[in-house]
Amino acid sequence: MFQEILPQLSALKIWQLVALLPAAWIAMEVLQGVILGFYNVFFHPLRHFRGNSWEIGIPLLWHRHVLRGTASHISMERHDKYGDVVRIGPNLLSYSSAQAWRDIYGASNDLPKMVFGDLGINPDSVFLAPKGEHGRQRRVMAPAFTEKSIAKQEQLIRVYIDLLVQRLRETDGLPTNAVRWFNLTTFDLIGDLTFGQSLQGLENNASNLWLDNLNKQMQFIPIIILTKMSTTVSLMIRLILGPTIKAVHAKQSANIKRMVHERLTKDDRGDFMDYMIGKLPEKELIGNADIFMIAGSHTSSVLLSGLAYWLCVTPDAYKKVTTEIREAFSDGNQITFEACTKLPYLQAVINEGLRIFPPVPIALNRQTVAPTMICGQMIPAGTYLGVNHLVVTHSEENFHKANEFIPERWLEKDDPESPFYNDKRDASQPFSTGPRNCIGQALAGYQIRLICSKVLWNFDMELEPECSDWKEQRIFASWTLPPLMIKFVDRFRGEKA
Repeated sequence: MFQEILPQLSALKIWQLVALLPAAWIAMEVLQGVILGFYNVFFHPLRHFRGNSWEIGIPLLWHRHVLRGTASHISMERHDKYGDVVRIGPNLLSYSSAQAWRDIYGASNDLPKMVFGDLGINPDSVFLAPKGEHGRQRRVMAPAFTEKSIAKQEQLIRVYIDLLVQRLRETDGLPTNAVRWFNLTTFDLIGDLTFGQSLQGLENNASNLWLDNLNKQMQFIPIIILTKMSTTVSLMIRLILGPTIKAVHAKQSANIKRMVHERLTKDDRGDFMDYMIGKLPEKELIGNADIFMIAGSHTSSVLLSGLAYWLCVTPDAYKKVTTEIREAFSDGNQITFEACTKLPYLQAVINEGLRIFPPVPIALNRQTVAPTMICGQMIPAGTYLGVNHLVVTHSEENFHKANEFIPERWLEKDDPESPFYNDKRDASQPFSTGPRNCIGQALAGYQIRLICSKVLWNFDMELEPECSDWKEQRIFASWTLPPLMIKFVDRFRGEKA
């Protein structure tokens, strides 16, 4: 057979042989893919974990969901079918139990986060710092996020919330995009706490390039994560999107660097930077300022938008929370950090919003560096694994009527007669858990309570019919947040409140 083929090959011209190379390369790639897919399904160390065999054998099928922004939704379907541990890729496990939070993110294992390359994730921040560096940076920052330190910022925070109320009043009860207003508010607020200056979004009633780039960056993060999951996908992304991702990040980094330098010329003012200046090198000041803007502003605006939507479509909860707030305060100036902590139904509403509309509705994956016991099963080294916030909080295994907005589940936890008595509330960890949980969760709590109280005390909210299905969104690193058109009807008809 070969004796017959060789004379034919020798008769081919050089250019004809060269022309055959792409076809040969493609054939080799296909063959390699088939062999690897067969191995992944039948011989891989994770072969005993259930999942969609096609997506395990052909990872590009799962990557397609990530790129489309449907991965979290598909993950919910996979967990409904296969249980609380699902193999969603050759080397990736997804969990949906409260125990998984403790085992994966808790201090006992302290599994490292993925290490990112040069596609736009700042490695000099507390968010991505390795174990020793993380602890050092966090110890420097911790005093800035104590309740005592946060209380000192109340007057500054109230300035922006009062300006939000003013801007909503100026809409004169006409439909307006609530997402935009919450974005401007939290961006201005965190920007001032970080850089010591207003970013003037509310003041000028306008977005800016930085805020727009931040929203783009949120869509790029899952794409960047894919570069760690597949060599082929990594190459494709770097060739196709690498320059764009780097350009977006470069603009943002330059802006942050400029503002950090400006902040260094100012006196102490009790903000975030005061606690870090002189204790962290410049590159870490810049890296953490970047993270503060993303984690502090974007996540809060996502939650506020979700709360506004779910209250509008849940009349019973809306009536209860507005009644509680309006009966508690006879004057808008009475609405303070401390006073808002005494509103139990409002806190239940916020807890439920964090559950049903988590600001980070994806899994922040970790990696085992040695064989590790997770939920009673030994997981081999080198495995990626995580808990998807959206999946775990929408599981009927964890929450009764998981897809409904019911704040009462957080108030009746000790009542054996309650239908929510068996809810696994520790399955909802919107700020994560363990040594790398969100350092700013106390600030977020005070901020969200105050904004909700101010807005609901001053306005009645009416959702426009066109936004009735607003919750049906694509998800990348966060929700895509299409316009949320709401009428904010002034209760005081122009009176000062």
